[in-house]
Amino acid sequence: MRTSLIVKKGILLIHRWTGIFFCLLFFMWFASGIVMMYCEYPVLSTETRLQHLPVLHLEEIVIDPPTALRVANLSQPDQAVITSLMGRPVYHFRYRNKISTIFADSGIALSGLSEPIARKIASNWVGLDSANAHLVEKQVEQDQWTVTQKYRAYRPLWVYSWPSGETVYVSDVTGEVVQYTTRTSRLGAYFGAIPHWIYFTKLRKDAANWSLVVISLSASGAAMTLFGIIAGIWLYSPSKRYRFQAEPTSIPFAGQKRWHVILGLLFGLSAFTWILSGMFSMSILKSGPEPIQAMLGQQLTGGTWKGSDWASYSPVSALGSVQSSMRVHELEFTRFGGQPVYLAIENASHSALLLRNQAPAFMQNADALKSIIASAIYPFHIVESRTITEYETYYIDRRHEKPLPAFYILTDAPGGMAFYVDLHTAKVVQSYGSKARWNRWLYHGLHSLDLPWLYRYRPLWDVIVIAFMAGGLALSFTSVVIGYRRIRTKMKRMKRVLVHDPKNRKT
Repeated sequence: MRTSLIVKKGILLIHRWTGIFFCLLFFMWFASGIVMMYCEYPVLSTETRLQHLPVLHLEEIVIDPPTALRVANLSQPDQAVITSLMGRPVYHFRYRNKISTIFADSGIALSGLSEPIARKIASNWVGLDSANAHLVEKQVEQDQWTVTQKYRAYRPLWVYSWPSGETVYVSDVTGEVVQYTTRTSRLGAYFGAIPHWIYFTKLRKDAANWSLVVISLSASGAAMTLFGIIAGIWLYSPSKRYRFQAEPTSIPFAGQKRWHVILGLLFGLSAFTWILSGMFSMSILKSGPEPIQAMLGQQLTGGTWKGSDWASYSPVSALGSVQSSMRVHELEFTRFGGQPVYLAIENASHSALLLRNQAPAFMQNADALKSIIASAIYPFHIVESRTITEYETYYIDRRHEKPLPAFYILTDAPGGMAFYVDLHTAKVVQSYGSKARWNRWLYHGLHSLDLPWLYRYRPLWDVIVIAFMAGGLALSFTSVVIGYRRIRTKMKRMKRVLVHDPKNRKT
């Protein structure tokens, strides 16, 4: 009996003081989570980027791929694309973390931008007067909006801002706009993603330390919440053995403490699962790429290539084959089934694979794709395959950015590896092994309640999620009040001791 009492007091004490430490953090997480439902962290989307590109004209592409590669001093780049810079076609070749830009109409390599040219690119992109543009900096180091490693190859960045609040980041390496923010998007991030992800620049610069901080805080916060649930259950008396204002009651507290216990019993479990699932957002269950993934990606759109692979099928010929049916903004060099092909892109939802001596493939034939995949994953086999035209449990996106239709393949590889392939581009969009399935539910399922039937009947999803978040927010608020009062009381006592108050000094 005494041991049980000691354990109960220990759990109450741990919850009390860890709660004081975490109360403001929890309040911030719940409040910013509501903001994030409607305000995303500013990222320049593929769709927006393509909308700002002019249509490629085949007569302007004079330099062939082998020649452009020689100018770039590359033999086998990892990625290559023909796009536009200042209205002119250019090749972008990427090898590891280095990008080379070659003008396709002259064969001249881009060796950086002058300030007037960078200013013009930025003002044209945003549609504002260049005379009103303020050069913030020629940025070499990360700032709040370019803190991730994906911007590394594009640095330095010319950063321009306008009085209206728009800020544009132009790569000195490629001449592309790589980031764009507005006053509204930044404000939304300051109240949403930045505090929610603890996405402060100095911390986020070191991805390993940032990950460790987020995981540690989430795990500790989940443990604190679990202790609170246990304490609340112990304190709650169905028989109403406590007294409150001379009346029987189930909870032995008044004021904010009473509300804290009530809200904890109502929302403690959802708060626990939500904080715990936040830890799984860091992909702690993520494993390295499975061999079958590499096999499939290699056969579908992977493999090394050289400029000579396109010597007999030029970009001009490829564009000519699709010019009457598409307004191509980018032409990507890729492979399909081991053969060099072009991917003509008009926008995020309209593209075509261009194979030599074949009609443009706007949609891949599912049976032909299945045959290629079966060959690619051997000695494993396809257990199930189907074409999906709407989102489902393991392939879902409430913002409708994942491509549809997609081709689903379940294999007998270890972990029951499954894949979703974009039927427009033949690229693997999503893959699942056993760990990824667990992560899908422990993170997305518990954190976002991303269930297909909820997303289809919005605003039902919004109402349910906000109700849970509001409950967690109220629970956190009571913690803040209780914590503030306890610290204030402790500080007053310490002050009395320090000034030698005889009524409080120990003898």
